[in-house]
Amino acid sequence: MLPAKMSNFTAVVLDTNLDTALRLIASTELIHFSDVKESKKKHLKALKPVEPSERYYYLSNLLTRISTLISDMKVYRGGKIKNKLEVPPVPDQTYFESVEKHLKNIEDDFQDLTQELETAETAGEKKAKKATKKKIEAYANEKRRELLGWEEIVKREHDLEETKTLFGKTHRTYIMYGWIPSKKVKQFTKTIDQHNSDLIAIEIHKHIDHPTHGHYPADTGPLEGAVESEEPTAPPTQQKNSRWARSAEKLTNAFGNPSHREIDPTWFMMLGFPIIFGLMFGDIGHGILLFFFALLGFIAKRRKVDAGEMVNYFIQGSGFIMVIAIASVFFGILYGEFLGIDITGLQINGVLVYQQLKYSPFGETMKNLLLGLFRFFDFEGGINWFIDPHSPFNAWILDPAHGHTTPIWFSAFEMPEHLPPTIASPTWLLFVMSIMIGFIHLSIAIGIDAINKIRHRDWKHAIFGPIIWLLFLWGLAYMIFNYGINFMSWPIVDMVLFLILPAVVMFVGGIVVFGMMEGFMEGIEKLIESISNTISYSRILALNMAHAGFAKTFLFIGGVAAAEINGILAQLGAEGLMFLVSLIGMLLLGTVFVLLMEGLLSFIHTLRLHWVEAYLKFYAGTGYEYKPLSLPDQWTTTILATPTK
Repeated sequence: MLPAKMSNFTAVVLDTNLDTALRLIASTELIHFSDVKESKKKHLKALKPVEPSERYYYLSNLLTRISTLISDMKVYRGGKIKNKLEVPPVPDQTYFESVEKHLKNIEDDFQDLTQELETAETAGEKKAKKATKKKIEAYANEKRRELLGWEEIVKREHDLEETKTLFGKTHRTYIMYGWIPSKKVKQFTKTIDQHNSDLIAIEIHKHIDHPTHGHYPADTGPLEGAVESEEPTAPPTQQKNSRWARSAEKLTNAFGNPSHREIDPTWFMMLGFPIIFGLMFGDIGHGILLFFFALLGFIAKRRKVDAGEMVNYFIQGSGFIMVIAIASVFFGILYGEFLGIDITGLQINGVLVYQQLKYSPFGETMKNLLLGLFRFFDFEGGINWFIDPHSPFNAWILDPAHGHTTPIWFSAFEMPEHLPPTIASPTWLLFVMSIMIGFIHLSIAIGIDAINKIRHRDWKHAIFGPIIWLLFLWGLAYMIFNYGINFMSWPIVDMVLFLILPAVVMFVGGIVVFGMMEGFMEGIEKLIESISNTISYSRILALNMAHAGFAKTFLFIGGVAAAEINGILAQLGAEGLMFLVSLIGMLLLGTVFVLLMEGLLSFIHTLRLHWVEAYLKFYAGTGYEYKPLSLPDQWTTTILATPTK
């Protein structure tokens, strides 16, 4: 949950040893360098900055030429190369001049092929055009090893030159400043000592935050990472998430990288996203198909397939999509839907298969979980619908003797037909459950904000910020679920105890802590957000209705209602073959539409509930990524130079 702790790295190197020392440090892949010019230390500010060298500009130009040619020739960047390009341990200017010479030959050859293609297109010669395209493709594949290898070695040397511009300089020495994970300090110093203990003088100190005004942060909102210290910059953030959580981590980082001071909310995204997405997109068939395509994407990711920018987003996030697809299948089972078809009455050899599942230990557990959710919120109306022996709803969810072909839970369209709409409706119940989930989701977000502040001993802002807000939020939940939404009928005593008193403390505390105007506006904002953000979770109902509605619409267009399909398929004869073909065609069309459009909509709205409704309560995302200097060797093979004593 918390980013890795970082330590300061400071080193002094003689100018004659700079290149060797820098390559040695890069070989460890542990040091993230920072710009000493940003330092608040006087002795570092007095250092002469290192200007970009002529070699830096030369390599920049060469790298641009190589990357542009790779892009123009559409060289395949995925997969692997059997024989990596051999490069010298420390390439000199002569090597790069040789690269430039060969690069010029490839550029000329490609230009000739491009002109040949343009001539064929102008003349309208389709065969010649197709043949030239194949020539270009073959030539790109032939030169793939050299181009990708050159790009890697040039970028490697370019990055080393660029890193030097972060250093400070005296007459004979260079001063480096950076960060290293505290757990890796011993490993790093051991590596340096093994090669040459006299090559570089190093100091490493564990980073300690020093708040400016005796509290942290300076407001009741998310952590902003603003501190006064003697260090050049705040530490970078190294997130500690499992391999399966990396896709969720990318969603979090798209909002902003966590700072080193705040809880990394990737786990919050990993747990909450599948549940909310599954509630919106619950369908067994659609979930299985989504999982299948995500599995193909995952295989492509392992094989490093490059399928274009748009498809690559799906491929890179395939692991997380597999997780939300499983959630879609799970909630599809609770809803009793398969490709929009109601399967609660499905029979095999005279046995109601789904109903057997409904009254199995799994079904009973899920029904009790639903009951527990309503009991947790003390929603009297909902509890009575479930447990009142005189309620027809009780027979649906608890009594297997009636044998009603109804789902384990309820979706926007599926509900016992004997349950009068005046008592309840599936739409109303799903709306209520959506609001309940909203209260829980927001409470976790506000609770994380409180934990962040308490961790930094910012008691004043924790108490009059998120803690009192949580009391008000749950007071509001209690009043709504016990007395309904007509606030004019709420008991005065309960209103004072659960709403007015927390609100007064929130306003008074905010005014004392932040001042009159700012404290008052903070209180107003929290009161409004308590209602507006919670209601925003009703999009769970809206997306569920849209998902199921679109799927069922295509069935109607195919000539059958979803509830009738089981009986029709059971009695279908030879004369109904054309009808079956038409039905299957519309089912396929509807499935593709739902997967592409409704799947994307559910994903976007689930992401919005996390980014806008939840993350803004506790997460600033003002950090920056830990990127240690390294010498990549994906396309090249070389032996690192060993420093001499």
